[in-house]
Amino acid sequence: MDASLALRRTENLMRDTLHQVLSQSAGLEWVNTCGVSAERLARWRERQLEEKKRKGQADPRLIYYADFYDLTTIVRRSWDKGLSNIFHDLKEVEVLLKILDELRNREAHRREFLPFEEQLAAGISGRIRSKITQYYSLMETSDSYYPRFEFAQDSVGNVYSIGEGKSVTSSVKLRPGEEVQFKLVASDPLGEVVEYLVYPNSSEGITAARSGRAQWNETGSFSFEILPEYVGERFIFIAAVRSKREFHAQKEHVIGKIDDKVNFNYEVLPPRCR
Repeated sequence: MDASLALRRTENLMRDTLHQVLSQSAGLEWVNTCGVSAERLARWRERQLEEKKRKGQADPRLIYYADFYDLTTIVRRSWDKGLSNIFHDLKEVEVLLKILDELRNREAHRREFLPFEEQLAAGISGRIRSKITQYYSLMETSDSYYPRFEFAQDSVGNVYSIGEGKSVTSSVKLRPGEEVQFKLVASDPLGEVVEYLVYPNSSEGITAARSGRAQWNETGSFSFEILPEYVGERFIFIAAVRSKREFHAQKEHVIGKIDDKVNFNYEVLPPRCR
């Protein structure tokens, strides 16, 4: 993984995790008690409003409009609200986030990463992501053995983030002939390579998955054309991840042993009348 991608994934995972954990421990309005100043919160809301005006929609999670250094402030001042259970050592995570912020600034000024900086970005990102994955794995399975999705997203705006329910329902309606792409990211507590698969819950898709024609890959990128047979009030694409080890967390009825999965649910409308 290159340094820029490692930084982006770690930043997104940190935002998702802070939102998830602090929502549970401090309530949905946790941003008002997380230790960030009123001036900083006002700036976040300005950015959220700007994006809504520009794109017609905005992420409802206000933390996605925070600066990266705000995340360190939140960790420090909300440490006793569940974050210590994830990172364990406050001084360590503060130092790691400070280094990542410095690397992000270098990237923002379009300066090439030096070799040691690429290694720093990969190593620190891996440590933070591993701690978060281990935390959720312990919650779900009582051990830290199995890979877990960090996030999964499609090309029409639907996103799964770590710690959320494993079923995503789209508000965007699809039609035959359109295309939908998926991008999956998971982390393995043991640091090993994982494999991904997405397959449509159709007769053809299930047959391909069962026969092995549906291909697992290590990139997490998939693309599908919406077919007429998908038309209906509820159609599902199943996204799965597994390690290459012998033992796995669960068994999926079509593709066998896996470690984690997320369902993407859509309404597929009939083709438009010409």
